[in-house]
This record gives sequence, C-alpha cells and structure tokens, in this order.
Amino acid sequence: MPKYAESAAEADQNLRDYCDEIGFDPEWVPAGKWDLSVGIAQNPEHGFEQARKTIDSDKEDIFKSGAKDARKAKLSGDPSGLPAAVKVHYSLKDTLVPTILKQCADAYVGGERVNLGLGGSAMDANA
Repeated sequence: MPKYAESAAEADQNLRDYCDEIGFDPEWVPAGKWDLSVGIAQNPEHGFEQARKTIDSDKEDIFKSGAKDARKAKLSGDPSGLPAAVKVHYSLKDTLVPTILKQCADAYVGGERVNLGLGGSAMDANA
C-alpha cells in the first residue's frame, strides 16, 4: 500500500517539500490543480507517489507552454514574412502551398521537428 498523507496539511507540506527538491515553484500550479494533487496524496490507493507525478506533469506542461510561446514568437518575427507572402503570391495563393506552410508552422509550434526552409535555417523545435 502506498504511503499517503493523514491530512491536507501534511499532503500540502510534503508536496511543497517535493517542489523544493526538484527546483519548481508550486505557485505556478493553479489552485484547483494543486488541491487535486493534495487530494491524491491523501488517497490511500494513490498516495504521495501519484501526487508527485501530478506535480511533475504540471511542471512539464508549464515548460512546454513556454517553449510553444517562444516558437510562436519566432515564427511571428519571421523577417521574410513567408506565410503572408505565399497567401497573396499570384501563382501560389490558389494552391496547397499556403495550407501546407500553415500546417508546418502549426506542427513546429506544437513541438514537432519541421525541416522546412528556403535559403534560411530549418525550423527546429529545440530553438
């Protein structure tokens, strides 16, 4: 049987200690999600182990969100304005090119590796 908290206060303190161990500020977790993690820690069937996994998941979601925002900003700051130019280009606007380019951009923002470029560097999910 997993180790679990006897009270909400014990669960809360244990999870805050865990956040300190992994270098994560628990204030980033929305109150409702934090309360769910505290509840999981008090559940005899799940306990601290599962509650800590929810904290790990919250941490990962926050970092992924930040990376997505950075990739989206990088696309928005494209000096060539490729997506906008393709949409109005006389020989490309009525083809699948604008749609394909949008799908590639969406995949890149979503974290997939997209090797697409014209004379520039490829879009990289790690950038």
